[in-house]
Amino acid sequence: MYRAIQTQVDYTGYGGVELLLVLCGLDLSLPCPRHCICYTSPSTVSCQAHNFHAVPEGIPAQSERVFLQNNKIQRLLRGHFSPTTTMLWLYSNNISYIQPSTFHGFDRLEEVDLGDNRHLQAVASDTFLGLGRLHALHLYHCGLITLPPGIFAGLTNLQYLYLQDNQLEFLEDDLFIDLLNLSHLFLHGNKLWSLRQNTFRGLGVLDRLLLHQNRIQWVDHQAFHDLRRLTTLYLFNNSLTELSGSSLTLLPALEYLRLNDNPWECDCKALSLWDWLRGSEAPPPL
Repeated sequence: MYRAIQTQVDYTGYGGVELLLVLCGLDLSLPCPRHCICYTSPSTVSCQAHNFHAVPEGIPAQSERVFLQNNKIQRLLRGHFSPTTTMLWLYSNNISYIQPSTFHGFDRLEEVDLGDNRHLQAVASDTFLGLGRLHALHLYHCGLITLPPGIFAGLTNLQYLYLQDNQLEFLEDDLFIDLLNLSHLFLHGNKLWSLRQNTFRGLGVLDRLLLHQNRIQWVDHQAFHDLRRLTTLYLFNNSLTELSGSSLTLLPALEYLRLNDNPWECDCKALSLWDWLRGSEAPPPL
């Protein structure tokens, strides 16, 4: 490697440090926002941890990956990013508002990380409309109080959805119905108090469902009816006094179940759960 670098220096006249940056993927000929670093292959703009209060101007139009985490950005507006973007990291900022059209036309976008924006609280129903290639969406620790109907409409390739550590008390029926390929759903650390019959409808390939550290008191006996491939279910540290064993018989692939730290009532209502736990196909509780 040293010989190759030395030969290039002899022929092109680049300085050693500058040449090394080029060989590492930095394109020094392209414009780049101040205080940021720009790479090629894939085209990347890295602007993290510079105390930006707004999305910096001058992000190259052809950028595929944009890293703006650990700043103080407050608003996301249409025109801040290019439809060529495939990966966008904006976690740990001060975002409180996302213009609904910010990501419209971003049909190449595969991952959006908006986690740890504690003042976001609400997102419009059409914010992620048209993001058909999206496979990971991070909305953890955002102060979200509600999720409007249709917010996940059309996200048929989404595999990972991070909604933990928010303030969610209620989930609309069929909220996840379009998430045909979702494998991981993280809802722990919210304030959910019930799971309805159609809360998880459509999640036919879901593998992991984390619901611990909520306030769940009631689970409809059909709440898990579409989760035929679920292997992991965490319901510990909730407010459950009972849970129907019939709700768990709908989970033939279940391998890991945690029910500890609930205020169970040991009366006749507990018999169906007890019978399920003693069943030959029941996984051992953790």
